[in-house]
Amino acid sequence: MTDDQLPARTLRPAEPRDLAAVADLLALAGASDNRRETLERLTDTASGSLRYAWVAERAGRIVGAAKLTSHLLFPGTLSAMVAVAEPERRAGTGGALAALIEQRLATVEGYGTVTCSLRDDSADGRRFAEARGFTAHHHSKGWRLPLAALGDGLPRLAARAADDSGVRIRLVTDSRAEAATIMECVGRTMESLPIPAQEGQEVDMSRAGELIGDDAVTLLAETVEGTAARVRGLTMVTPERDGRWSTVYTGVEPDYRRRGVARAVKLAAFAYLAERGASEVVTHNDSGNAGILGLNASFAMEPGVGYWTLSRRIDG
Repeated sequence: MTDDQLPARTLRPAEPRDLAAVADLLALAGASDNRRETLERLTDTASGSLRYAWVAERAGRIVGAAKLTSHLLFPGTLSAMVAVAEPERRAGTGGALAALIEQRLATVEGYGTVTCSLRDDSADGRRFAEARGFTAHHHSKGWRLPLAALGDGLPRLAARAADDSGVRIRLVTDSRAEAATIMECVGRTMESLPIPAQEGQEVDMSRAGELIGDDAVTLLAETVEGTAARVRGLTMVTPERDGRWSTVYTGVEPDYRRRGVARAVKLAAFAYLAERGASEVVTHNDSGNAGILGLNASFAMEPGVGYWTLSRRIDG
């Protein structure tokens, strides 16, 4: 349907009452349910944080949304996203919203790169971004695991995997109290892992903990010597909707990789979630991370929706 066949369209800055609808629409363009993170970035009051959002309305209904926010992990980088509801697509709404982002980019200072993440099953979405100067530089594969496929023996399987790898699995019961322990382990386990950054792009982990929601579940893999325990790996999962959970992060210290630690901690997470009625776990892993991709395959995980990371210089 062309724009002149539809009721008049209005573009305007998003108001606080619009933000839930903005997050719902922008989640359509992503590979996972990122509404909580989107809302947090759009209401971020940290010093120096930049945040803008716009909506497209027809007949009083929000049919498109766009946002431009500071990236939480990459200093000097902005995160952009445009999403349009059906049947509004291919009616010019996406282009009009993208033009608002371009106008704002022309005025910002202190930022050199703008990036976006798009689900990999949307060729139209990628073409839309590339037509505006974005270039894909990282791909993360999507996986899904119906927990019922692992059968009733999952707790025993998880316990045996922990024994075989020489670790003790511990559920974090107070994420706030153990936030420092969790983030220290994340920092150690990220060593040598591929991340969706361009070459030379700075990474700042100081606010990475904000990516973890209060309802996230964290399991730690620990080695124990006497009375001393040391965290060697971890996995974090967070609920989405309808019994579906998403893996936020899984990592193991470099010296403990290829010992079965990742397998043990992921199986423990699967067992924990299955016991509490979860139906499915989804995860996304860099297509260059052969170790974790092989582990996913060993669980008989099924291919799911992944995502592309695209970036461009703000100065063109």
